[in-house]
Amino acid sequence: MTLPTNSVNYLIANKMELKDQVESILSFFPETRDSDIALMIQLWKRYYPERLREDSVQFVSLYGLPTQDNIKRIRATIQNVEMRLLPTQKKIFIERARLSKVWRKRLGYNGTSVSTKNFDLILSEHFDTLSIPKQASLF
Repeated sequence: MTLPTNSVNYLIANKMELKDQVESILSFFPETRDSDIALMIQLWKRYYPERLREDSVQFVSLYGLPTQDNIKRIRATIQNVEMRLLPTQKKIFIERARLSKVWRKRLGYNGTSVSTKNFDLILSEHFDTLSIPKQASLF
């Protein structure tokens, strides 16, 4: 499957929601799983090219683009609640999972206290068992 270049026609034809767009970018570009800014840029380039001027955005165009907050919330739900399309870098996986109550519950720490050091070690070991694509270069 190739990503659409004419986003307006594609979105009208397929009624693609922002969640579907985020999920598609995370799937096709694993490096965006580690950076909300890289995710936002790829999403804008692929689905909203008519709002961009080369590699820049005019202020007035921001009104027609999904915000980083909305994109980040969707990415966080996919990664932290649905536990799919996880970060490719162990350090980022650990940082995000450490803040997630869902990950604590999944690993068996329901309301019990565990030191950050021990929890990071458990998360690190868990990360090593996952099959996650390696980080690609952003540029």
